[in-house]
Amino acid sequence: MNVLMIEDSDNDAALILHALSHGGSKVKHTRVSTANQLESVLMTQPWDVIISDFAMPQFNGLEAFDIYKKSGLNIPFFLVSGTIGEEVAVEAMKKGVSDYIMKNNLTRLLPSVEKEIKDIKNRLLIEEERRQIAAKERAAIEMAFNVGKIKSEFLANTSHELRTPLNVAMGMIEVLTETPLNKEQTEILNTIQNSCSTLLKVINDILDFSDIESGKMNLTTEKFAVSSLVKKLVEQFTHQTKSKKLQLRVQIADDIPEYLEGDPTRIEQVFINLLSNAIKFTKQGEIWIKVNLETKESKPWVRFSVVDTGIGIAEEDQARLFQAFTQADGSMTRKYGGAGLGLAICKLLVELMGGQIGLQSALGQGSTFWFLLPKTLPRTNQTNNK
Repeated sequence: MNVLMIEDSDNDAALILHALSHGGSKVKHTRVSTANQLESVLMTQPWDVIISDFAMPQFNGLEAFDIYKKSGLNIPFFLVSGTIGEEVAVEAMKKGVSDYIMKNNLTRLLPSVEKEIKDIKNRLLIEEERRQIAAKERAAIEMAFNVGKIKSEFLANTSHELRTPLNVAMGMIEVLTETPLNKEQTEILNTIQNSCSTLLKVINDILDFSDIESGKMNLTTEKFAVSSLVKKLVEQFTHQTKSKKLQLRVQIADDIPEYLEGDPTRIEQVFINLLSNAIKFTKQGEIWIKVNLETKESKPWVRFSVVDTGIGIAEEDQARLFQAFTQADGSMTRKYGGAGLGLAICKLLVELMGGQIGLQSALGQGSTFWFLLPKTLPRTNQTNNK
């Protein structure tokens, strides 16, 4: 045990050393009796314990403790005195002294010192373990971030490499469709064209997902007419709904402003994903595009909804629908296709625009997918702000 002793009396120092050596403990000590001496040796050795007298000619034990505290060391500090009173003892404990022991009861000293040294070593071990765990967690987070970044860059680069030749192939197919073809050749070309279109959509989804995740997607802010946006959607999906004998209906609330401010391209992209899913999973009935206002947390919002009479979604499957590469169950991918990125992209886009997205559905009873965006009216003379 390496002891730093602050004591002016030779006899008392001998008594303290005798008490610490009880039971065969080996004690090495350095003794000082002034503030200057304490400051000069305090940082010179790895002390196991500091034991200080209270009343000394040059300074007292509490002043010694203050010098020790300023050093930043974490060592048990004991006051040993024959004159310490109750008030001093209370003040010493408040300051953080490990213990105070009367010189007429030095049998308490060794057990108390050993316990305090053990407790501090245990605390240091726990702190070191926590530091190591925290360091591992930081390293894991950094690794995950780097892996995610590499993944996003890989997806983006690969998708670009795939999209270029695919666009060329689709262009050549378009040229072929304008040449004389028999019925069988036309059907083959249509199949190839549809397959290429599906693949291109998957590639575009991967690019969008990668851009949003990496923070590369920028939003525009411009004035747009809600009715024009919805009309464009109806025109775009009329052929698909008619081919499945579905009714496509629109309901825009009377209190919806004629013009709003936002990113119509991204709003349309979300709508396209939701409408595509509604048509895909609805065999009969109707699909509604609805737009209305609502107040939430004392703020005005615009609610955009796509309502269908399709197969519906079981409650246990709904929570994970907006996760990347996920569909309600594995059979959906096999039966209906898709990469499972559409709704994940919708969620990221809506949140990027400051909104929320969700659904209400029950198996066999259709679904309502909705997204809320802040109601923002156009500013005077503003047309576009990228």
